[in-house]
Formats: sequence, C-alpha cells, structure tokens
Amino acid sequence: MYWAREVIGIVVLNWNGWRDTVELLRSLIKIVCNNLLCYIVLIDNGSNDSSVPKLIEWFRKNSVNVLVITEEEAKSCSNTNLNLYNIIFILNQRNYGYAGGMNKGIIFVKNCLKADYVVLLNNDTIVDKNFVAEMYKVFKYPKIGQKIAVVGPKVLNYYTNTAVPIEQYILPLPLASILIKFFDNIAVTEKHLSKEQSLIVNRLDGSCYMVKTKVFDEIGLLNEDFFTYWEDTDFFVRIKKHGYFIVLVPKSVIKHKIGAANMILKRVSARASYYFGRNAIHFINLHYEGINNMLALFTFILISAYIFSSYLFYYRNLKAAKLFLLGIVKGLLKERSRSTLLNLLLKQR
Repeated sequence: MYWAREVIGIVVLNWNGWRDTVELLRSLIKIVCNNLLCYIVLIDNGSNDSSVPKLIEWFRKNSVNVLVITEEEAKSCSNTNLNLYNIIFILNQRNYGYAGGMNKGIIFVKNCLKADYVVLLNNDTIVDKNFVAEMYKVFKYPKIGQKIAVVGPKVLNYYTNTAVPIEQYILPLPLASILIKFFDNIAVTEKHLSKEQSLIVNRLDGSCYMVKTKVFDEIGLLNEDFFTYWEDTDFFVRIKKHGYFIVLVPKSVIKHKIGAANMILKRVSARASYYFGRNAIHFINLHYEGINNMLALFTFILISAYIFSSYLFYYRNLKAAKLFLLGIVKGLLKERSRSTLLNLLLKQR
C-alpha cells in the first residue's frame, strides 16, 4: 500500500517533430496512474518548423485542456492550479539541445510541480498505458528501493515489435552484436526480458527512464556540454559512481522509432554523426584517466574507421562521414555544448 499520493512529471521534448509528438501524446493521455498524480510536460525546444501551431491545433481539435506558457513563466513558477490541465506546454526561446531542453523540464517538474519522480521520454515513442505505474512499483521494493535511483522500461522497436538490446558496456554496435552471441552480460536482450523480472543493469535505453527527483540534487542534472547524444550514458555512469542502482523493468513497455526504417532506407543524420563522434571523445575524457584514457581514445579512433566506412559506403552519405570525423577533431579540441560551426556548415539556425 502506498500511503502518499506521490507526484510524477513526464517530460517530453519536441524539436521540429510535431508528427511524432502527436502520435506519442495520443498514447500518453491514456496512461493509468492509479493513485499517483501524473503531469505531462511537453516542451518545444525552439522549433523552427510549424511544430508549435500544429500542436496547438491538435490540442484544440481533440479538446485537450492545455496550459501554454513561456520559458520565463515556467522558470518563475508563476502559474497556479496546474492540476487543472491535461498537458503543460512550455515554449523554449531557442534550441538548448536535448540535455538543456530536458533540464528545463526537470527543473520545472521539481520546483513548480514538486514532483517526487520525473520521466524523461523521447517524442518518437509510444507508450503502454501502464508504463509509468509499472516503473513506479520498483521504487517501492522493500530494502533495495531506497538505493534505486533510475528505472527504465522494456523498449520495443516500433517497426518490428522486437526488443531493443541494451548494451551494458561501451562497445560499438557491430562488436556488441557479435559478443552478445557468446556472453550473456554484454547486453540485455529478449532472452533476459522474457521472464519479466526486473534487472539491475549498468545502463538503460536513453529513450525513456524515470528518476527520483532528489537524485538530481546529489549528482546534478544532465550534462549540457554534450548538447545531444551521450548525455544519458554520462548520467548513468554518474548514478553508478554514487552507489545507486539502475533497474530495467520488463513489465513497463514502450515502443521507439529506431533503427529499422533508417537501415532499410539507408538514412543517417549528418548532425547526429557529428555530435556522436565529438561527444564520444568528451565522454572518454570525462570518465577515463591516465593510461585508461589513452587506451579508450585509441580504441575509439580504431573503431571510428568502421563507423566512417559505414557512413560512406553503406549509407552513401559523404556529408555524414565528413562531419563524423570533424566531430572527433572538435572533441579532441574540447569543443562543448552547441556547435556554431556545425550550424553554419548545415546552414541551419
């Protein structure tokens, strides 16, 4: 029995992706929170397409009771009676990146909603109606519950309906996919998830995870130096370093639009390739020292030859290949946060 009606804030970040966001919201407004008080906090991260008017139009057509507020209003907690609204829609002034945008949501949920937990959820997902309730139960496990800081759901591939493997070590996907066949603990796969028993893991899929809000006071928010990509891996490493547990909850289920479509259509984001390469270097420099740092950097540089080749020959995307290498160089030169150079090269604001 849960004596207090605890508060959960579900934070979703939209950036130029209103179609995915609408599909997510259709599933999200149907979730079952039982005796929990759940808030949906949607943040537009400075979209430069038609996201904001399209989302507001969808709210109107579907009679969704939404509160639309500015970034400054969210920061000041000036609005009252927030429980009267189905969705709180915050309009950021500019693109703060995934880490920065989510941090603004975390701060709002923590300070204005006084939430006990926050769920960080990608907008290109859809959720099972019980996904929050199932994750919440794990925090209430006797004895071990106090040491659990983060939990995450079983993630299915949206296109294939198969479980997404979650690598437990920092390994390149091709190498990980080979080692998975021989070593059970390299990644969490369907074999582990089929028993529907919660598992203590090293990391979760970054598309969705639920965090005790008080944990942020101890270990800090998402690291905005990453801007986008690798910020979740960095967060999980910090959680482990502080002695907390990370738990995967197979009974909680979401679907994520990953992999299959891009592989079939041979699509890859040049922007993503840049930040992936740059932030991998930043991650290594943050978490490895001395000889381990040198070995990790050397290993990643070797692996980069394979990644570069895949961009060039499989995806046939010369721009992505070049920007991946440029990202590595800028990482070695200690570039952080949003890349002004990348925006100029891509001719995007």
